[in-house]
Amino acid sequence: MKPRAACADGRAGGARLKVLAVALLGLFALRVAPANAPVPVLPAPDHTPPAVASAGRVLLWKVTPPSDAGGVLYLLGDARARREPVSELDPVVEAAFQSADVLVVEVNTLQLDEGELGRQAYARGVLRGGQSLPRVLGPELYARLSTAVRDLGYPAGSFDAYEPWLASLTLSSSALVRLGYDPRYGLDRYLLERARMGKRVVALESGQRRIELLDGMAFGAQRLLLAETLDEIDRFAESLDEIFAVCNAGDASALERIVFAELRAKPELEPLYERVYFERNRSMAKQLEASLLQGGRWFAVVGAEHLIGEHGIPNLLRQRGFRVEQVRRRSAIARDPV
Repeated sequence: MKPRAACADGRAGGARLKVLAVALLGLFALRVAPANAPVPVLPAPDHTPPAVASAGRVLLWKVTPPSDAGGVLYLLGDARARREPVSELDPVVEAAFQSADVLVVEVNTLQLDEGELGRQAYARGVLRGGQSLPRVLGPELYARLSTAVRDLGYPAGSFDAYEPWLASLTLSSSALVRLGYDPRYGLDRYLLERARMGKRVVALESGQRRIELLDGMAFGAQRLLLAETLDEIDRFAESLDEIFAVCNAGDASALERIVFAELRAKPELEPLYERVYFERNRSMAKQLEASLLQGGRWFAVVGAEHLIGEHGIPNLLRQRGFRVEQVRRRSAIARDPV
């Protein structure tokens, strides 16, 4: 029997997950490739991870205001793109979704114009003023990039006009496609399709905001982003399997250890984490707080990495006085008046 979608697809792996394997899944909808070369279609590596049994919790939190006034929010963490479509939800997630009147997503991917977003990415991500990527990166990092470009089947020099963030995103997107991941198989996409049947949809971010997020980074942070991508790209499958496994088990503590292991080991990554995670968490928490105080029943699905740790959305809402509890897999979800 196929595993139901709680946060993940139940695959496991042994490699340690780094920040980029998670963060770039969140930007995977901006699938891009150099204008002078198509995304290569290469045989996927032979990688069949074992299944993992589900634990007692799911990555689902129930959030209610400190007083009886206001609404109810169910907040689900997702592991982003998958290798196959979602066919059903874990029963407790299904009940929470059905109880809601409004679906909240990071980005409404049904409304994305991928061609236009790609054009915006290239318009903003091209080096100017006579700069080139070999000069920006230096010989050692550029040599590593050149090897990865060649291994993915692109012509030499394909990325030379790009800022480091665009090179990183293009490499990651190509590697994920090669491994069989597809953003159209994301849980948010599945829920958005179902929401057409009568739920209002609210988006916390836009595709353009995602581009601005990366393009606004200083070159130093962009070089870190690219270096981390090159460190991780050959291990994407194992890394993503690991996060899918802990998500499916509902193990928020294990997920926190995995995602933030790199930050503890490399304090110089703090600006990258701030830009990719913490800044966005604060913005999303503020929007969700405003929604809750309006009343009604809300169901939000965001990347699982936004829900963990002291900077995660549940903890930010808890600090604001909201009642926050992680839902157990066999919990009863009632459609109580709000």
